[in-house]
Amino acid sequence: MTPDLISHIEQFNNHYLIISGYSGNYTLSVLDRTLKIITEFSFDNVDIWNANFHIDENKVLISIATTETFKNEKNKYQGFNTLWYEVYFKKSILSKNKIVFQHIETWPQSDFTSIKSYCDKNVRYWIGLKQNKKKFKERRTFINLATTSDLKQLPQLNKSILVHNSTKHKFDFIVSEENLFISIISENCTLIKTNSKGENIQLQELNIPLKKLHEYADCRLVEIENKIFSYFWTTSQEYSKKYQFELFGTENLKENVYSDKISKLIDSDFVHSVTWNKPKIVGYKKVYEESKKYYSEINENGKLVNEKIIESVTPIHFGFDNDLICFSTDKKELEIVIRK
Repeated sequence: MTPDLISHIEQFNNHYLIISGYSGNYTLSVLDRTLKIITEFSFDNVDIWNANFHIDENKVLISIATTETFKNEKNKYQGFNTLWYEVYFKKSILSKNKIVFQHIETWPQSDFTSIKSYCDKNVRYWIGLKQNKKKFKERRTFINLATTSDLKQLPQLNKSILVHNSTKHKFDFIVSEENLFISIISENCTLIKTNSKGENIQLQELNIPLKKLHEYADCRLVEIENKIFSYFWTTSQEYSKKYQFELFGTENLKENVYSDKISKLIDSDFVHSVTWNKPKIVGYKKVYEESKKYYSEINENGKLVNEKIIESVTPIHFGFDNDLICFSTDKKELEIVIRK
């Protein structure tokens, strides 16, 4: 494991699963709750462009997107393959369980840039963003939907429910009362509501302020006390004399997905290093304070409350119970801090 090159952390069966590394040299590390490495596996020269974990009580599926240049009838285009891996604990005659990691299938030239899943009432819903550059002069993204009963079978992501302007491959979705709520970022921030079959689609484009040379960084959907809120935040990869990184939230989408009311949630123009792996807790930095990071809870109205300050270390994952996984000061090791 290379701590300063960690790209993903997930929790499974009282363990942490961590992907780290660089082009062609990625590793999956399995750690116990004390951050002791139990075992590690290589992705065998796979150049990971994007990865998503799909977790239930018994196993984990990992969907990996890799890039490749493909030829069509007249020209070439940059497309995507999908590689599927599984992780599970196999009972052994010996006292310790064996951890199994294996590649199970490849979808060549699938052109899925990102695949996520969400389990609701014993049904697992799958959303895949499929980039298609072969049939359109302008890039388009197909939003595909599938369902399975569990993780024993891979989804058949053949059904497109919507064609959207090319996205940044950043999206989130949740399922509540047999309705899907999807948030996507591209040149705009988009909210989508549809039923479990991908029908009766409602779509709303949000007018979230964006300073010149800035872009939308990511989005998050949260359900709390039978209410659903969407969050978006901004960033920039370009030089600017004045940066303006902000975090915004919507009203309850269950009441009205067409509402365009948004609110700035943190009184700062420099909200960055956002950590949001647990729905109801968000970590962030603000202003230019390198030594401080903050985290807040989300209340029943979707607002951030009970802000706390963390000194000296940089949290990168909200772990089991009140554990915070943090970088050490030199970023060469991981350590656990108890969240108060």
